[in-house]
Amino acid sequence: MATLDEIVREYDKNMVLKVCQRQAFDYLSEKKGDLMFILMSQAGNDKTSQADNDETSQADNDKTSQSGNDETSQAGNDETSQAGKDETSRAGNDETSQVGNDGTSQAGNDETSQAGNDETSQAGKDETSQAGNDGTSNDETSQAGNDETSQADKDETSRAGNDETSRAGNDETTPAGNDETSPAGNDETSQAGNDETSQADNDETSQAGNDETTPADNDETSQADNDETSQAGNDETTPAGNDETSQADNDETSQAGNDETTPTGNDETSQVGKDELKSAVQPSPSSFPELKSAVQPSPSSFPELKSAVQPSPSFISPSSFHEPKSAVQPSPSFI
Repeated sequence: MATLDEIVREYDKNMVLKVCQRQAFDYLSEKKGDLMFILMSQAGNDKTSQADNDETSQADNDKTSQSGNDETSQAGNDETSQAGKDETSRAGNDETSQVGNDGTSQAGNDETSQAGNDETSQAGKDETSQAGNDGTSNDETSQAGNDETSQADKDETSRAGNDETSRAGNDETTPAGNDETSPAGNDETSQAGNDETSQADNDETSQAGNDETTPADNDETSQADNDETSQAGNDETTPAGNDETSQADNDETSQAGNDETTPTGNDETSQVGKDELKSAVQPSPSSFPELKSAVQPSPSSFPELKSAVQPSPSFISPSSFHEPKSAVQPSPSFI
């Protein structure tokens, strides 16, 4: 009977799974039964539910939106534009949309879905899949490297304009219906069994190190920026532990600061620029005195024309028609 070490050395992961399933009860009698049983059920349970669920939703969702979106848009933008951009424009823009949108959706959405979803799913989701997916390749490498560098840099510019439009509609609809249904049923069942075993080992090492280092640093800077836009919708599902730390610090700090720069800076600059251009394009009559006199000439501009069109009285004096008069009215000698 091969030991676990030999199995791991000689076979790949799929073979380990098959061998473990085939020899489970023999092996349980020789070694620690609970550990092997957990590996089997975790392997079967986690990889199906967590792998399918997490890697699809976390991988597809996170990597597409977090990877594709964050790394591209978040990377260059945040600290430059958030600093400059947030504090000016968020005040005007955010408080309207954030109060209505965030207060409603964040309060209803985050606390419900974040409480139910995040604590369960973050606990369960992060720790299992984050260990394999996030902890190594996504979170610690890419999230640490990606988020702190790129999230820090990029969020604040792109989010200012983007957030309030997209977040308002997106967050309240999706997380409300989605989170409460799916995390409640999904997370508590699968994650409860799954997470506490694997997560305990996996999470406290990887998540503790990963989340508190990465999202803590990352979230407070850029999650704030990111949260309001897409993280509002996105956050409610994903960062439970993350959100409350970074949303609190981040939202109120950077949210206060993000929007106000953009709308204010943008409108007043471009509107001012545009108005001044408008006066150049539509000149007042006084701008071109020569043009005015040429287009609307005064009578004195063309003396020759005036005399030709309105002849003087001498032009048709009675003497001009002396001969025709004698022809039309013959003299008495004619008759």
